[in-house]
Amino acid sequence: MGARRMTREEALKLAGGYATNTLTPEERAALFQAALEDQAIFDALQKEQGLRELLDDAASRAIILDAIQESPP
Repeated sequence: MGARRMTREEALKLAGGYATNTLTPEERAALFQAALEDQAIFDALQKEQGLRELLDDAASRAIILDAIQESPP
């Protein structure tokens, strides 16, 4: 029995997790499969790619964390 297909709404909710690299391997695989089948999901992942690259860079991540910590509540 195959896995249940992810809805567009479910996939788009996971796109942020893709950017922050917080998805499980199963979620990531399901998201990529959904992106292959739905152009809107593919486009959403493409839009998140820049943020993912920024957060993957240690120097950029440190700057962001510093800025967050300096922000008033």
